[in-house]
Amino acid sequence: MHHIVGGYPHHVLRDLAKKYGPLMHLQLGEVCVVVVTSSEMAKNVLKTHDLAFASRPKLLVTDIITYDSRDIAFSPYGDYWRQMRKICAMELLNAKNVRSFSSIRHDENFELRITKHTPKMQIFSLVYIFLFLSFLFLLRKWKNSNSQTTKKLPPGPWKLPFIGSMHHIVGGYPHHVLRDLAKKYGPLMHLQLGEVCVVVVTSSEMAKNVLKTHDLAFASRPKLLVTDIITYDSRDIAFSPYGEC
Repeated sequence: MHHIVGGYPHHVLRDLAKKYGPLMHLQLGEVCVVVVTSSEMAKNVLKTHDLAFASRPKLLVTDIITYDSRDIAFSPYGDYWRQMRKICAMELLNAKNVRSFSSIRHDENFELRITKHTPKMQIFSLVYIFLFLSFLFLLRKWKNSNSQTTKKLPPGPWKLPFIGSMHHIVGGYPHHVLRDLAKKYGPLMHLQLGEVCVVVVTSSEMAKNVLKTHDLAFASRPKLLVTDIITYDSRDIAFSPYGEC
């Protein structure tokens, strides 16, 4: 990757192609890339040997989001993808359906023409959106700080803005740092790791109270946006909140 840093990518690839030829290999991190920089070689790749290069790379994220890469955009080349393309061309992109969306295209084209002639309004709208989001962020931080001060949290080390107590656990093994902090603040202590409020238990008696006596209070999972998106509002067994469902 250090060979392509510091200049325009097409200029860098042109210079590398002069040295290594029209077909060259680049290792971009863990990704192996073959770069084609001539029309003759591109013809061999895209036409003569097109079946060898027609498929898509196998990625974990596409397997999760598209149910084992069954989407037309990420499914590997083969009979399944050809059937999906046939269904898409005949049922979704046929002439009748394309004509039925003509009014939507005209409306979008009209709005695009308006936005081209109003760049100042776009700038003002972006500024207003930025100010509004900044206000919401500050309001959330203020509410979180007030709610945390009113909660009866266990003792813990002093905190810094934004990072909280993270500077106390940097520079040593986590279990050694937590052991030393527990000697000072007790077997039940509070750490603020950025925006995450953490209660640390360091004794067997306190762990028994948390995991057995008051287990229902600690049995649920944290509410995360990424789990809501991937598991359809946290309906997976691993991320759903504790309850009857």
